[in-house]
Amino acid sequence: LECVFLHCFCRDDDRGQIKTNYNVLNSTANRLARAAIDVIAGKSEPNGDGDYIIAVCMQPSDRLVTTLLAIWKAGAAYLPLDPTFPANRIEHILKESRPVLVIHEDYENLAVFGKTPAVAYADLRQKASPLSNANLLPEQMLGAGDNALALVLYTSGSTGVPKGVRLNHETILNRLQWQWNRFPYSETEKVGVFKTALTFVDSVTEIWGPLLNGMSIVVVPKKITNNPERLVELLEEYKIERLVLVPTLLRSLLLYLPLQKKKLLYNLRIWVCSGEPLQISLAKDFFDYFLEGVHQLCNFYGSTEVMGDVTYFVCESKKQLSNFDKVPIGYPLDNTVIYILTPDLQPVKPGEIGELFVSGLNLAQGYVNGRDPERFIDNPLAVDLIYSRMYRTG
Repeated sequence: LECVFLHCFCRDDDRGQIKTNYNVLNSTANRLARAAIDVIAGKSEPNGDGDYIIAVCMQPSDRLVTTLLAIWKAGAAYLPLDPTFPANRIEHILKESRPVLVIHEDYENLAVFGKTPAVAYADLRQKASPLSNANLLPEQMLGAGDNALALVLYTSGSTGVPKGVRLNHETILNRLQWQWNRFPYSETEKVGVFKTALTFVDSVTEIWGPLLNGMSIVVVPKKITNNPERLVELLEEYKIERLVLVPTLLRSLLLYLPLQKKKLLYNLRIWVCSGEPLQISLAKDFFDYFLEGVHQLCNFYGSTEVMGDVTYFVCESKKQLSNFDKVPIGYPLDNTVIYILTPDLQPVKPGEIGELFVSGLNLAQGYVNGRDPERFIDNPLAVDLIYSRMYRTG
């Protein structure tokens, strides 16, 4: 993925300001990558899964995005730690995932990091200042390769102990390329929105979808996301054309918008709902305010284990929705196969109930430390190597 970034950085286009920003981002990330490698020199070993991981405990900002890119350039995967996490959750994550370094932002309780080496971003930036801003060669990186790990995201633990999901570069790139092809950016679309917490999988597409396509992003603080009036102001100011949100937030916006004196957010042509079931009544309410044939409401289905989304359905009108009792989860993404199987892993007959399995490039590598191996299994129905494994959704 860092190579895709370099393609955006190096290409010759006429967007001078964006190109300058990419130059600064690239140079700073290269220096930070070298500094991070220097900090852990002689003390870095991959964890039990063979992964080099660098944890990040920072608030959303441009510094955070630069740090994430630097971690990839260093040949490691990034592991988000929310600074508001309870200490015991951070301790569990670090003990299990065994990162080689934690980069934090004036985090007060450093004892939580235990034996894991930790460095404040300000100190790392100072160490990076005199270092070369040239791109690192593969032999200078902690780890490299076509199937290298890019990201570890820990689940909420709502059904038990939190589990770390291991996502590689190929998996993330497959998801992004599908997005770029199916919902291409328009000529007028210059800025994307990063508002989802880094610990949630939707943040991956919010950050890297625009950045790896040569665009800018605006980082939205949580206090603005939770305030419909301020969020609408920001979306209007930057002429945002697409937004990922949970249905709960969509409902709040649909209650707020009709009360305003003028029509707002008509530039926002693509609305993506995920994370919660999209009720058909809410989907119909969407078209009471927005225009059929102009605005799209998309229902995405998936989980962290399958890079967030594996199926999608585009709501286009009230008439279309009148054909359904529920909003469908829709069709598989590129390089993805969905199965509904019996307990002995055979396809169900039409009308029968079965369990949903997912196969293809969107699958994670598994869980940290190989936990719950029964969820990622060999695919007895595979007809191609990329479908050799499948994920049991439960």
